[in-house]
Amino acid sequence: MKKIAQVFFFDVFAKGATSFISILLIRYMTEGEYARYILTLSVVAVVTGTLTSSFNRIYVVGYERLRISSSFLGLQLAAIGAISAGLLALSLVIDGIYWFAVPLIIGICLSEYARTAFQQEMRFFRYSLVETLRAMLFTGSLLALLVIQYRHPPAALVILLQAGTFFAAFVVMYARSIDWSDLLHLREAARLGRAIISGKYRYLFGYFFVLAVFAQVDIFMLKSISSERELATYGSAFRYYTIVVLGLNSVHTVLLPTIQRATSAADLSDIYRRYNRLLVVLLPLLLIGAWLAGWIIPAVDEGKYPAAVACFRVLTLSAAVSLICSPYSNVVLRFEDFKFLFVLIGAGLLLVLTLNLVLVPAAGSVGAAWATLIAYGVVNVTIFGRARRYHKSFPVYSGAIENGLVE
Repeated sequence: MKKIAQVFFFDVFAKGATSFISILLIRYMTEGEYARYILTLSVVAVVTGTLTSSFNRIYVVGYERLRISSSFLGLQLAAIGAISAGLLALSLVIDGIYWFAVPLIIGICLSEYARTAFQQEMRFFRYSLVETLRAMLFTGSLLALLVIQYRHPPAALVILLQAGTFFAAFVVMYARSIDWSDLLHLREAARLGRAIISGKYRYLFGYFFVLAVFAQVDIFMLKSISSERELATYGSAFRYYTIVVLGLNSVHTVLLPTIQRATSAADLSDIYRRYNRLLVVLLPLLLIGAWLAGWIIPAVDEGKYPAAVACFRVLTLSAAVSLICSPYSNVVLRFEDFKFLFVLIGAGLLLVLTLNLVLVPAAGSVGAAWATLIAYGVVNVTIFGRARRYHKSFPVYSGAIENGLVE
């Protein structure tokens, strides 16, 4: 697990810097601007979660079969252009700052493409440097903004600043590796697009689209059926939650290509054993973080969002469930059971919508957190059961996939 430790170390540094900025924004943004900022980030997360997560998983899982080249990035950028043009109405929903979010969507796409290319090559040091550089740029530029001019920065300006750091990280770390002529090769991009749409990868694309919506339902429901204060409270708790789950992204980063290269059930068992040793360290840290939140959160926000403590503790339980089940979602991806994932997350979306409709009116932001915990728990436990079935029949399924016999 040395590679996980390496990625985790850089993630701690990068996310630590970003988390410091998040805390400053909670403290210095007005309640209204912070609510707008959180809502805009949720819209961005749906678009980028659909495009970057699905496309980039396809990049790793289907790199050889699809014969992926730089035109794959061109296909992503074309998809972003189509989605951005089709979502003009959102500029009215989120107070006219949607167009400030479009550069952020493009910047995230470029930055994540660079990270995915390094991930597929298992060059985890350079993978980590992309995010580290971006975090340092964002931290430095936002601190300068707060010191020089803005005591209460507007959401639109922070979003533009954030977008600029993603662009800069891509240019510095990966722009020279792009075959720019291939990037504009429309015929090749169209071939890749047809291969994704006509094959089983369309289910993976659909899975990440629904997953992106699933992950943001709590924000949208709070905006629709609760108050601006509850939205800001949940947003602040979620910022703290992202600090606690630093290890989760590091785990997924290394496990996906590692499991992709597994050739036997024994290989998977070895991965599980090493991961379980890591859980012995990470799970107690999660519980300690939840306990300390009762003192840390009020000290950070000066009592601005008192319900954030309970909200954060519930989200931490959700993180624990996700952490325990992390290897198994990558196993299902390894066996390309994308239709199962798509159907499952569709059912999960209906569940989380129903839970939010019941719990948000009753308990506000804390109710949204409980809805997230229950829905994620059901989805993760179901994935666990599916992955264990594949583990037992590894040689059969693995050989069928490699020979193109499983659809």
